[in-house]
Amino acid sequence: MRFEQVRSLLDHTRELHGRLAERYEALSAESERERLRMILDYAAHVERTIAHGLEHYEEGASRLVLDTWLDCAAGGPLADVLEGLDDASELSVEDVLTRALQVHEQVVAAYQAIDPGQVPGEVADVLEDVVRLEQAQGRRLALAAGQMSDL
Repeated sequence: MRFEQVRSLLDHTRELHGRLAERYEALSAESERERLRMILDYAAHVERTIAHGLEHYEEGASRLVLDTWLDCAAGGPLADVLEGLDDASELSVEDVLTRALQVHEQVVAAYQAIDPGQVPGEVADVLEDVVRLEQAQGRRLALAAGQMSDL
């Protein structure tokens, strides 16, 4: 068992998305392929959007919610998701999309693994809001990648 406050869980998730955005931006700067740069830039934008959304969400949440302790049996969303994102010359658009969507799925799975019966309704609402944000941004990324493949 790994216990964590809602505040820490949101912070970790925000930091994850910030680090991913930075990595995508660095890979974009290294890449010589236009389509790959476009998807990396868009993926960075999606990650920044999530990070900023979580920051604003945390600023508006009550202290009672943020200080609530959770049993994060799944280990939280900070798995080593940057692995495999080392060299832009070896990445394809599909690699980037697959990896980005896997990250969103990992975060969703980590949040959904928290037993909603262990937390007050307001905390469960926060967790569900993060899940919806992750899913919506993942869909946006997949849609944009699909549109780019038509170019």
